[in-house]
Order: sequence, then C-alpha cells, then structure tokens
Amino acid sequence: MRSATTSRMLLLSLLSAVLLGSLLLRVWGSDFGLPEYSRYHPDEQALVDRAAAILWTGDWNLHRFNYPPFYSYLQAAAYAAYFLWGAAQGQWSVVPAFPLPGYYHVGRLLTALFGTLTALVVYLSGRRLQSTRTGLLSAALLGASYLHVIHSHYATFDVMTGFLVALTVLFGLLIQAETESKWYLLAGLCAGLAGATKYNGAVALIIPLVAHILATPWGEWGWLNGRLLLALGGFLLGFFGGNPFALSNTNEFLNGLALVIHHYGTTQPGFEGLQNWRWYLRVFFSTADAVWVLAGIAGLLGLACKNWRKGLLLLAFPVTYFLVVSR
Repeated sequence: MRSATTSRMLLLSLLSAVLLGSLLLRVWGSDFGLPEYSRYHPDEQALVDRAAAILWTGDWNLHRFNYPPFYSYLQAAAYAAYFLWGAAQGQWSVVPAFPLPGYYHVGRLLTALFGTLTALVVYLSGRRLQSTRTGLLSAALLGASYLHVIHSHYATFDVMTGFLVALTVLFGLLIQAETESKWYLLAGLCAGLAGATKYNGAVALIIPLVAHILATPWGEWGWLNGRLLLALGGFLLGFFGGNPFALSNTNEFLNGLALVIHHYGTTQPGFEGLQNWRWYLRVFFSTADAVWVLAGIAGLLGLACKNWRKGLLLLAFPVTYFLVVSR
C-alpha cells in the first residue's frame, strides 16, 4: 500500500516538474519587444488587432475569414479580463479603440498555457499507448521542443491548433480502445475546433475516421454506423461553432478560405510555396529538433511494427497533413 502511494507521489512529482518546466520555458521572456515593438511575427499583430477590435466594436463577426476566428474569441476573452484588471488598478475606465501593448503579453501567456497543456495531453496519450514512462518522456520531449517553445511565445493560433489536434489524437486512442459514443463526439468536436482555429487543422478529422475503421469489424460494412456520423456531427459542430459567421457570410468565408489556399500554393522566397515537401523537410532536419524528429519517426515506425493499429492511428494525421501542405 505504501509502495503504491510512493509510486503515485513520485509520478505526480515528475509530471509536475515536466509541466512546470514546460510552462517556464514558454513564459520566460514572453514580454519581449514590448511596449515599443510588437512585429516579430507576420501574423501576431493581425491576430491581436482582430481580437482587440471585438472589445471596442462589440462585433464578434470579424468579416475577414483568411484567419478562422476561434482563437481570436479566446484572446478577446483574455483581453477583456486584462482590461477589467487594469480598470480595477485605475489605469483606464473605457475600452480604448486600439490594442494595448499588454494585449500582446496576455495573448502570449495564453498561448504559453495551451502549449503547456499540450504536453499534458501528450503524456496522457503516451501513457495510454505504451506506459507511464513513455508518457513522461513524450511530455518532456515536447516540453523542451525548440520549435514548440518558440511558437508558444507568440499570440498566434499555431500552438492552439496543435493542442486541439493532440486532444483529437487522445480521443482517437480512446475510440480505438473503448468505441464509446462520447469519444467519437469529443474527437470530432476537437478536430472541428482545430479547423476553426486554423483551417489546415481540419485535417485532424482523419484521426477519428481511422480510429473508427480500425476499431470496428469490417464484415458487411459494419463500420458504417451511427458512431461514425457522431464524429462527423461533432466536427461540424466544432467547426461552425468556432466559426459561427461562416454560414451567414458564405461569400466572405469562401473568399477567405480561397486566399489561404492560394497563399500556401504561391511561391514565397524563404517560405512555403514551391516544392513544399522539400521546404518542410529542410525545416524539420535543420533545426535544434532534428534529432527528436528522427527519434519520433523511428518511434512511430517501431510502434507500427509492434502494433500496426496503434501505429497507423498515430501516423494518420502527420502523413495526411504532410501530403496536404505539400500540395
């Protein structure tokens, strides 16, 4: 009994240390460039401006759909809390018609929080896949990942998208293990919210679909059942729940989506565009994370050889995503 309690305390201590270290790496220096300069990231200023505009206009329809609005809504809620805190300190009494420098810091802290929560989700997935040790190692690797730490320092939507995709993977593993309806709904919902955060996050829908096919007997098309429709319904609920004005502004929505697709397909010096697959591979293998990318690929292939169903489920998203962005 005492041994079990000691083991739980040790696990809790190690997990807490990993998560605290992950958070500190993401919070440390998050006020860089403020208040004088805030244009370190090509998307950060645009996203902060859009979220701040909600506060001074009261209009939740952002009218431009090149960026989905879900993360802007979360940012706007965080900025509102910051504004009220400042009002309580006597700093202001009305919402200014411009972004406050503090909005950038608050937005970055929000991203840092979701980056840390992603490490927790990865731990839960690793524990379910293999063992507690696997979960802890996975969380530690993501917590110290150079690219993930860097992007967790910006008030942008990339880390939030990754968090929602990681949640979709976790629920996909639960679908594969238990096939309960609630996991289908939650997996579809998270995939839809990922798409409402950044359009290419919608590729995460492949996860519950593959999990369902792998977990359901194929005889007489048995996998075509209501649970699959529940995942699809959850996806639509998440996508349009997080992007509610897309249906009432169809023309603007399609134009914004087309702009994004054109952006990814157009050559940009130093960025994606021409031969995307080569550009992304160069990024993967030329950063401080190159060793972990190789280790991750080896781990995925090893898992696929050991348990092809789990391996295929984990490979479904990265392979599909890479093929999509490479086109």
